[in-house]
Amino acid sequence: MLPAPLRLRILACAATLAAAQVAPLAAPLAAQAPLITAAGDPSVDADTIYALAADTAVAAPEPAIFLLDDGVITVDAAGRGTRTYRQIVHVREQRVVAGFAERRLRYSPDHQTLRLNWARVLTPAGDVISDAPAQLQESDVTAATSNPVYVNQKEVRFSLGGVAPNTIIDVSYTIEDTARYHEGDFHAGWAVHGRSPATVRRSRFIFDVPAGVEPRITEKNLSAAGITSQHGDRRTYAWSMSDVPPYRAEPFAPDTNSVRMYIQASLPLTWADVGRWYGALSDDRYVLSPAAAAKVDATVANAASRLDTIRAVHRWVAQDIRYVSVSLGLGGYQPRLPDETVTTGFGDCKDKTTLFIAALRSVGIEAHPVLLNTNHAAVSPEHPSIHQFNHLIAAVAEGGRYTFTDPTSPLTPYGELPYAEQDGFALVVLPDGSVDEVRLPRISADERRIEYRISATLSDAGQLAGSMEEVNTGPGFEARRAAFSAPLDSAREASVMRALLSPMRGATGDSIAGFDGRDLYAPVRYTIWFSGGRGTDQTGGLELFMFPFGVLNATGRIQSIERAGARRTSINAVEVLRSPPPTTLAIDMSVTLPEGWRARVPDDVVVEGDFGTYSTEYSQEGRVFRIVRREQSAVGVYPPERLPDVLAFFRAIGADEDNRTIVIDRGGTEQHEWQN
Repeated sequence: MLPAPLRLRILACAATLAAAQVAPLAAPLAAQAPLITAAGDPSVDADTIYALAADTAVAAPEPAIFLLDDGVITVDAAGRGTRTYRQIVHVREQRVVAGFAERRLRYSPDHQTLRLNWARVLTPAGDVISDAPAQLQESDVTAATSNPVYVNQKEVRFSLGGVAPNTIIDVSYTIEDTARYHEGDFHAGWAVHGRSPATVRRSRFIFDVPAGVEPRITEKNLSAAGITSQHGDRRTYAWSMSDVPPYRAEPFAPDTNSVRMYIQASLPLTWADVGRWYGALSDDRYVLSPAAAAKVDATVANAASRLDTIRAVHRWVAQDIRYVSVSLGLGGYQPRLPDETVTTGFGDCKDKTTLFIAALRSVGIEAHPVLLNTNHAAVSPEHPSIHQFNHLIAAVAEGGRYTFTDPTSPLTPYGELPYAEQDGFALVVLPDGSVDEVRLPRISADERRIEYRISATLSDAGQLAGSMEEVNTGPGFEARRAAFSAPLDSAREASVMRALLSPMRGATGDSIAGFDGRDLYAPVRYTIWFSGGRGTDQTGGLELFMFPFGVLNATGRIQSIERAGARRTSINAVEVLRSPPPTTLAIDMSVTLPEGWRARVPDDVVVEGDFGTYSTEYSQEGRVFRIVRREQSAVGVYPPERLPDVLAFFRAIGADEDNRTIVIDRGGTEQHEWQN
């Protein structure tokens, strides 16, 4: 999981757009963009749409069905214009009533207006139950206490009266962009499948631009082609689809697939245009005042090398400058001056990154800002727009290549990136405003390794006592660093040991040797000495030993896949064994058994293939019973036709499920009776 600051958007209007697009979609019933007002939409016969609620041709067991999902966007060459969204929803079950009866919309009043055209609740016959919200309130969006983001945004909340099973809600609203911070920059996405796994009976999307503008249009997996028409000085692109089946995410699906239908539209900008704009906006922000320069000099005073210098500056900015975002107006894009960030002691990602770059440049090290999205799959390189980005990091020039680093993440070492940012498209903005289009590096399972080493003794009463060591190497261990980022007083030490010992049933931590989590280059390792762990359960003259880390629930996964039916999407191998990031996991547990006790050692299980590696080895030498587990993620995307191979992979692993509990003979009379 990303550190909290990285889940925040640095661009105020990016958050506004995401919040505003809660509705979208419909069906070109007109060849040009209709004029939609509070009086209605002349291109849609509402009665015909309402009548779809009584149509039994679509009788899927869904709690709600979208009768109409509609989006109409009209822009000028500068990117100003209106976006009108309408949803007509047949609410069918009580469990979704609250979600549709309570709505919220956001907009930025410094460059947008919002108009609620109508919000109605009706019967399936079209009779009006309520023709306006029962309650409506507009308020400022407040900043959170943790990782606060101050933005000039308004939130309109409204409650609809009379929503119940077998009612229809019909909501339409318009957001008008009255100004653009970057002239000519506009980008919109359209999910034909809608926001939830529900059937969409009628879907329409209209994008209307000046006739002299050649927009960039991307269509993915559409079941019907769009229609282009021209009327006077305007050109309209329209898409209409009927009875769009619900899209349900499948396990192990990649970020993009060949099933989900969507459309993207943008104005004919280039990434060079974006780079020049941001470069001009931030060009004067890399100069340090004498006081700030003195702070940098003090920070790097003990650095013995270039790398030490970079690490010292990175640690200062990442850990000593706290995260607070003030994204008001143009401040949603333009970083503050480094001196202000140093003086106040806080900044958001663009402020912290700008300070980091300015500090390195002041000591002769070349570094540049990098525009990206914290969701690496969210950017479409074919649609240049500042709205595709919501985050800023730094690139340090290293002899013809770049080392990327995120000064916003306080527990990610220099040279690493949080996993969500990896493998994403990004834009390095150079001092002259030119850009380098890059793909951010991605870690492999060979680079990231988690090792557990447990050495314990089992008592006659079935209790375990011993030590557990965890050693993590490679990138991506912010969570473990966070656990050890504050001094371990007695209360915190007990809490940390309790959490880390959770696999060891009932074990109590006696002491712990950890590390300084804020030292970004300290080895991520700890050892806990414990006692009182529940090692075995007794039954008759036998002891049933349960491996604390369990085995993979292969049977459950097989059943889940088989219940889902025919596979539609590709298979992302890195998702199959464990959740990303790709990792090599090694668990080595040795248990010294009481004198005369003997484990019924299972057969080893070794499974290797395109979807990962899984093995468990069992042995006993003398009194020491040992279990060694290894797992390694695989990387690759395979067609849905490979699903039988995934099932075969899990079935092979399933051979280990019988080893969830391992029989241990106590020896003596009990063992003799069992053998007879």
